[in-house]
Amino acid sequence: MKGSFLDVSRLPKPVKTFFALILFVEASLLLYGLATKFPIEYNILFGSALLVYALAQRMLKTLPAPPEREVVREQRHGLLEEALEKLKDMTGLGEELKAVWKPGGSRLAGEVIGNTIFIYEEDLNKALQTLVHEFVEYLITQPQKTLMRCINALLLQIRSQTYQETDKVAEALSKMLIDKIRNQKGETE
Repeated sequence: MKGSFLDVSRLPKPVKTFFALILFVEASLLLYGLATKFPIEYNILFGSALLVYALAQRMLKTLPAPPEREVVREQRHGLLEEALEKLKDMTGLGEELKAVWKPGGSRLAGEVIGNTIFIYEEDLNKALQTLVHEFVEYLITQPQKTLMRCINALLLQIRSQTYQETDKVAEALSKMLIDKIRNQKGETE
């Protein structure tokens, strides 16, 4: 066996510590029994228990490792991307969108930034619901964005025209006031 008993990495640390403590006690009792001439039955019992623990350790090391958290995260992210592709196929819209799953990345459940739908939900079912919600919201707001660009361009044009007219009025009033001041100055002299 390679490594120590505590190298069984798939077990939680308290369980590993508990098994190591039992193994230490068993080995200590076996050595004590051999040194103090315990009855042979005790020594056989402790020796066999030691072998059972050694075999258990070997079996635990050969168990397949459970999927790591990152693998599960990638699988979930793949499910979200697959769901987004189905939404695109069903609607024929939103081809430019992509989904990014960042669990716990925000207080929000999800949001669309540019052409990316960010999902922050931890739970996969809630993440799928959020994905659909954000997708639908994106589709609904697209015509509004075109309208807002048009309105903003119109506002910019109106502001520019208003500034020019205001500037003309200010210039005319300034000339009138200067003339008035000059005329009053001439009358007082």
